[in-house]
Amino acid sequence: MMQYFYEGVGDKEISKRLGLEQSTVRNYRFRIKEKARQAKIFLILHHMMEKSFNEEDRIVDIHRSATMIDERYSVTESERLERLSRFFNENGEFTRFPKKEKDKVIFLREIVRVFKPGLNYSEEQANEMLKAFYDDYVLLRRYLIEYGLIERKPDGSAFRLVF
Repeated sequence: MMQYFYEGVGDKEISKRLGLEQSTVRNYRFRIKEKARQAKIFLILHHMMEKSFNEEDRIVDIHRSATMIDERYSVTESERLERLSRFFNENGEFTRFPKKEKDKVIFLREIVRVFKPGLNYSEEQANEMLKAFYDDYVLLRRYLIEYGLIERKPDGSAFRLVF
């Protein structure tokens, strides 16, 4: 039915083609228009709400290649900075690996910044970059791949930033 609406086919013709009552088609068209109106109102309210927030209250965007989106990704900018301070000292040096999954996501999204978009890294290069953060660079690499932050060629020869 949506295809017919898109093509501009009238209600009477749609009802004939689909074997429905004309009132059913009209009702369906009305409900779609009503949902569209509600969506527009929702988007306006959402935009107004976003403008009224302080930057630190803004929810951190989820990377498009995230594999398991849940509450671990629901974090404000101020919460992100506070949690990162638990794992890095004031000199920016890594102090400890996070135990909680939400903290891991925040931490991994921070360290993946060492990878430049569009570049491929050999396994040795990726390992050296990750060693700067944690001795168990294999664990870091595995988590970065698991959370969809970097991807590995099937033969393991190269890594690249996904988002």
